[in-house]
Amino acid sequence: MKSIMGRSYIVGKISRPLRSVVAGDLALAEEFAGKRARIKGILTGPATLAVSSSLSSGTPYKSSLDPRLLGDLATVLRFEAERLERAWADALQIDEPVLFNIGVQKTLPFIDAVAENVTVPVKLHPHVASYKDYKQLLTLKNVQFIGVEAAKCPMFLEKLTKEEFEEHEKQVALGVIDTDSQEVETLDTVKRRIERGIEVFGDSMWINPDCGLRLQTRQTAFAKLKTMVDAVKSVRHELS
Repeated sequence: MKSIMGRSYIVGKISRPLRSVVAGDLALAEEFAGKRARIKGILTGPATLAVSSSLSSGTPYKSSLDPRLLGDLATVLRFEAERLERAWADALQIDEPVLFNIGVQKTLPFIDAVAENVTVPVKLHPHVASYKDYKQLLTLKNVQFIGVEAAKCPMFLEKLTKEEFEEHEKQVALGVIDTDSQEVETLDTVKRRIERGIEVFGDSMWINPDCGLRLQTRQTAFAKLKTMVDAVKSVRHELS
């Protein structure tokens, strides 16, 4: 795989790297965080990597969703997941934003393959189109937490239930920060989102932004994250 003008091109068979591409980033994050926070290792999922890349002529893959390509990418990502765990990641997150466009069912075996044998908690961050997608995601075997973008899509909370998640031994990672908006939410706004999540799922959940904050300025991203942390502390205090 090589990158041209910001886009990745698959030029041959995908194979495992000699050393981890992402473990060094985790080590840097741990250096900054020290003992103040636990660190989550993040991987872009196999479907998103495949669909975000172009196939050059001569590759052994027929399309971006060729099961052989997804399988090879899952093998590489499983290697990275193992290296992140060895580097003392406290949890692992697999990002699959393209599920909104390609559907869920055909990707499930490859997402599970990434997290095979991982012993730290694994979260899937999906961007999906419907409640039905969540019902399929709950069948994943090697993922314990499923992300719900509740800030941008609060309608999901009208259909998802705690019982469905518990039936499949899954927990929720609740999104409470709108990562598309440049507006920094108020403390009360974020608290209401958390409290609504507690009404649906109970108080055993992860709290996080809906998605990544890379499209925001550093100042805005920091302000949004600070509001989120302050809201969690406030709700936790009120519940204690």
